[in-house]
Amino acid sequence: TDMPRFMLIMCAAVSTVIGPHIFVYASSSMLCDLAWDATPGLPGMDQTVRALAVFDDGNGPKVYAGGSFATAGGASANSIARWNGTTWEEIGGGVNGPIRAMTVFDDGSGEALFVGGLFTQAGDTPANNIAKWDGRQWTPLAGGTSGNVRALAAFNGSLYVGGQFFSASGVNANRIARWNGFQWTPLGSGMNERVDALAVFDDGSGKALYAGGEFTMAGPVNAARIARWNGGAWSVVGGGASARIWAMTVLDTDTGPQVIVAGDFVTIAGQALKRIAAWDGQQWLPLGSGVNDTVRALAATDWPAGRQLIAGGDFSSAGGQPSANIARWDGTAWSALGAGTAGQGENVRSLVSLSNADSRYVYVGGQFSSAGKNRAFRIARWGCKHTQIVGDLNGDGVVDVTDLLMLLSQWGVCAACDECDADLNGDCTVGVSDLLTLLGNWG
Repeated sequence: TDMPRFMLIMCAAVSTVIGPHIFVYASSSMLCDLAWDATPGLPGMDQTVRALAVFDDGNGPKVYAGGSFATAGGASANSIARWNGTTWEEIGGGVNGPIRAMTVFDDGSGEALFVGGLFTQAGDTPANNIAKWDGRQWTPLAGGTSGNVRALAAFNGSLYVGGQFFSASGVNANRIARWNGFQWTPLGSGMNERVDALAVFDDGSGKALYAGGEFTMAGPVNAARIARWNGGAWSVVGGGASARIWAMTVLDTDTGPQVIVAGDFVTIAGQALKRIAAWDGQQWLPLGSGVNDTVRALAATDWPAGRQLIAGGDFSSAGGQPSANIARWDGTAWSALGAGTAGQGENVRSLVSLSNADSRYVYVGGQFSSAGKNRAFRIARWGCKHTQIVGDLNGDGVVDVTDLLMLLSQWGVCAACDECDADLNGDCTVGVSDLLTLLGNWG
């Protein structure tokens, strides 16, 4: 056979058949079976994991865990540790009290991990309840805050901090403040009770900061447990919640982005919304029939099948489906994440999603001692490692034109059967059967 002419004919034929679709599925994932993986939780932490974040210190993105633990993976790790993919590592001596919030923010000197909680020292550095880790050292944020930090969010080039404090570096700031990299400023007169959650959301009128917690006043405004800051003033968000809001996140949906709020409430603005709800900028929307007990943590993901929401807390059912402390919302219905978590405190306190070339996981932290019926102490992960698709000859996770050309270049009887990658059916010949297998896994 005239191989160059044959390859041109085959490429033209394939392009005719699947040309419009060649790149449509370029982001398709490899095959994988969703399941619990207890590896990070063996031996895990000795006390509660309260916060999770993904931070790249220059050596690739890693999961950081914060909480009230003294050990991670059996080694000393004062309230904070980093998962390197195999073991937990301590971070600069840690901090001397519990960590309750973490986020990544660039204060002008490069991205860094900011942690908040109830401590007075980070490593060897005095730091009141909030500190910055740049991958090498701890730095305080001026004089820090006068009390517990419970929520962090980056917005408009500044870091916003919520919690149970009354001042930040000597500046009066009732339970919420702004750090611009150099100094602290208040957000109006702040809140009359604690702030537990922060999120940035654009309701169509521009991005704004949303705060949730136990408060009933935001500045001079009656705002039951949720309020909006536009950079200059506080406003009400579609009525108020009947009880505390513990967690907030933004979820992209088919009809546009929504801010998801969750906590202890059973109504918002008089509407029955059991412990979780969505605000689209105009109205409150239910997520099915909600959940039957407190939701403490939320994470948005773009897998396993489109945009998804993971919720964790103290509940035993979601949307009427048995769900042990953790569940998934796919935009239409709730489903359990296997057997969920159990043992000791049972509940889920923190969630973060991390995807890379060979795996996709939601990391889950809390007080539990098992996940998916496997022993896992206060942290585990749910998701999968990818399995290479038959036909992905170059191992990049996608079956595409590159793999097709590799197959065509090996067309015919293999010189050595064990070195013939394109022989997909193992008959020591690269032929039509192998081509059809590759095309059947396209994407």
